[in-house]
Amino acid sequence: MDKEKLEELEKRKKQDLFLRRLFLVSMAIVIVMMIIGLMVTYHQHHPHPQKYPMTTVVTHVSRTTNTVTVQDFNGNLWQFKGVEDWDIGDICSCIMSDNGTELIDDDKIVKVKYDGRFSGWK
Repeated sequence: MDKEKLEELEKRKKQDLFLRRLFLVSMAIVIVMMIIGLMVTYHQHHPHPQKYPMTTVVTHVSRTTNTVTVQDFNGNLWQFKGVEDWDIGDICSCIMSDNGTELIDDDKIVKVKYDGRFSGWK
């Protein structure tokens, strides 16, 4: 009878250990799923700024304010600092940031690159 009780006790210990492990694994899965859900929700409500290219033409260079004004082919005017060798009619390739919004009014120039001249610009 002692042997049967020991076997029963051993069997219960194994079952108890299995249930504890199952509980811990289940809780770990739930926690990971909650973290993933929070990350997805955060990124949906806090979009990251996207970058996009835009070709412009230099329309004004102010050496006194060190500002170059460029115009895209939709008629929008943009400015950046650093007149260096820029001249009216130069083609300027810009890398733009949308600041995480759909509006173009708050977009910013991130980087500019000289891309040649456009003699037909007025």
